[in-house]
Amino acid sequence: IIMATGPTPNLPPFLSALPTSTVTSSPPVDAQYKHSGMPGKGTAHCLWWPSKSAARTDTVLLFFTGNPGLASFYITYLSRVHDTEPSGSLAILACSLLGHSPQVAPVDSKYSNLHIQVEAVVHVLDSVSDTYKRGTKIILAGHSIGSWIILQVRMLLDRCVP
Repeated sequence: IIMATGPTPNLPPFLSALPTSTVTSSPPVDAQYKHSGMPGKGTAHCLWWPSKSAARTDTVLLFFTGNPGLASFYITYLSRVHDTEPSGSLAILACSLLGHSPQVAPVDSKYSNLHIQVEAVVHVLDSVSDTYKRGTKIILAGHSIGSWIILQVRMLLDRCVP
């Protein structure tokens, strides 16, 4: 177990380091996203792969999990994506589903339904969009129910943007 000893470099401002981490390699960085503006104000466990280029992040891949909702199931796969991306300007954020991760405080079950999961993805997407410069590509990807949630987010955003 790796113990965090202070602010973790390479974390964007919308993430905070977990006090304890079970990730044994770096990256990814064990982190959490606090959904402070949502009902229930849940916290999601996340994994963060910063871009290899300290000078720039041109693309952020947001990955949302399938059942059972744990980002740690995807470490090998997403590490491979990160390691083989040739430009070095790709960052990856993998988010566990609210209420599905033992690494963070539990969420009341009434705040972990599919509607709330969609809202949580919108919050994460907004945070990433607000943090990275205009022109940074944001790719939404998911597995199983994570893909369905992303489709719901796209439909919601398509209705909101003329």
